[in-house]
Amino acid sequence: MLGNFLPIQLFAQQDGAFREKTSINYSLGIGMSTTGISAEAAAGISERIKIKLGGHFLSYSYSNYLDQTSFIYHMQMRLASVSLVAEWHPFFNAPNFYGAAGLFYNQNSIKYDVRSDGDLAIGNLLISPEESGTLNMNFYANKIAPYIGIGYGKTFNSQKWGWIIEAGSMFIGVPHVDIEGKGLIAPIAEQKSIIEKNISQFKYYPVLTGIVYYKIH
Repeated sequence: MLGNFLPIQLFAQQDGAFREKTSINYSLGIGMSTTGISAEAAAGISERIKIKLGGHFLSYSYSNYLDQTSFIYHMQMRLASVSLVAEWHPFFNAPNFYGAAGLFYNQNSIKYDVRSDGDLAIGNLLISPEESGTLNMNFYANKIAPYIGIGYGKTFNSQKWGWIIEAGSMFIGVPHVDIEGKGLIAPIAEQKSIIEKNISQFKYYPVLTGIVYYKIH
């Protein structure tokens, strides 16, 4: 009788080790990513599956003179996106490893403004900043971007704090550029098709993320 009971007991223990939880845990996280400063809310719907809703933002600007000219350019990079990503932890013997997939709604853009801040001398001819003109370029990609990645860490654990490191890629499609020119430098705007052809290879945006979480439930 004992011989018949032991296999049943061992099987029950093994089955319990793989039984997934029924309650949902929640946590909030903050960190850094190549998508900007990131804030996330995560829900652990099972031991294997976590759902993360995130917001990401970063703004950076830079100005400098074009070589040996009176033209100054101003670059502004704006990273702004919202993500919905699912984690799948496939291995019970390596629970910290996971795959990730989801979507980003992305408002990322890079803007360039070029203008002269003084008279442009060509021989004995002086050209005023108004005559030199301005050039405005805006680079952007698809708003909806599928995402896939892999990661290591635990959004939830037995303690209040958790962390993850994740690497992946967004498919942003072929980037686009809007160009508007005025004055003497306006003809550069006619090179739009050439510029878009040169940047057409940048269809994927690398995403590297590190986030610390605090479990609230």
